Amino acid sequence: MPIVLCMALGLFSRRAGMINQDMAPRLGNFCFTLLLPAMLFYSIYSIDFTAEFSLSLVLFATISQICLIAVLCLIFFSTVKDKARAATYVHLSYRSNYAMYGVALAQGMFGAAGVQVAAMLIPGTLILFNLVAVILFSYCSVKADSSPGQVAREFALNLVKNPLIVTSVVGVVVSLSPITLPVFLYTTTRNISLMTVPFCLIVIGSQIDFGGLKSDIKAMFAMSFIRLAIVPLVMIPIAIHMGFRGAALAALLVLFSSPCATAGAIMAQKYNVYPDLANQTLAATTVFGGLTNFIWISVLRYFEFF
Repeated sequence: MPIVLCMALGLFSRRAGMINQDMAPRLGNFCFTLLLPAMLFYSIYSIDFTAEFSLSLVLFATISQICLIAVLCLIFFSTVKDKARAATYVHLSYRSNYAMYGVALAQGMFGAAGVQVAAMLIPGTLILFNLVAVILFSYCSVKADSSPGQVAREFALNLVKNPLIVTSVVGVVVSLSPITLPVFLYTTTRNISLMTVPFCLIVIGSQIDFGGLKSDIKAMFAMSFIRLAIVPLVMIPIAIHMGFRGAALAALLVLFSSPCATAGAIMAQKYNVYPDLANQTLAATTVFGGLTNFIWISVLRYFEFF
């Protein structure tokens, strides 16, 4: 509900004239360039990598996500003629809001032990999510007559210029090194991190216009259904078969069943790849995600998987 209310506040701000059509893209760029990178850096830097580490959980989460993305690419790029639309479908289907939901849900269900398990997956998922997003959006911008060298240079440039990837990598390096941030710098990044999600949700909410998405309403509901129902229906039984239970299974459940990511919608706007569809799908999955996650948790608890 707090997430929904933040987006509703953004919608109200636009209707009241406090955020106009010209401001929204600039605010989105502010989120992408400054707020989200600061939040990602703080999230990764704050992880205690010296704590008990489950290599099997991290490997399964990473490999299963790569396999899922590969299958989604195969399906959408072979059935959708518009490569930008196909890339958007893949992006909306695989990218979950794990960084926001994972630790919070794990803490509520398993306490400190759950937080420790959920935090293990944050660095790998953040880097993988952003890396694949850059690949997809770079592919959309490639011209038909571009040479392989031009394509490679453009892709490399997009990687280097993407602040989410850069700060994620820097966060891992700093976290693993003996470097300790000065208190004033740590406090600043923490404060920015705390304001990032609400601010980004308000910006996204200010751009929601279901009336302007009439031609894509079916796509929005299809992507929401895939994100909240199909992906977990396929991936969770595999995780159970692999022997994951308790807090580890709960972390994987959030990874595969949580709503679309706030950062994903901001990236879609930054690269101008169907940003309206991304915003509306984020809103729809956020609204319905509470219900679907309640169902998934109830079913798994009924069968005593955690």
